[in-house]
Amino acid sequence: MKVGDLVKWSFSEKAYYLAFGPGFSNLHLQRQSGIIIDKNQKYLFVLWQDGDLDCNLPCALEALSETG
Repeated sequence: MKVGDLVKWSFSEKAYYLAFGPGFSNLHLQRQSGIIIDKNQKYLFVLWQDGDLDCNLPCALEALSETG
């Protein structure tokens, strides 16, 4: 995955937030997709559709569409 790719949370990441507790139970609904805006050797920085900017490990994301 690279900067500009459209991504979503992986199944395991959604399950983690659903099981984590009531404060995070609907977070997977708010973050249906996001765009990678930056990355370093460890993290991908994603701007989610709800306006949050978050860093994620690559294993926590799935590509929806990749930039050419």
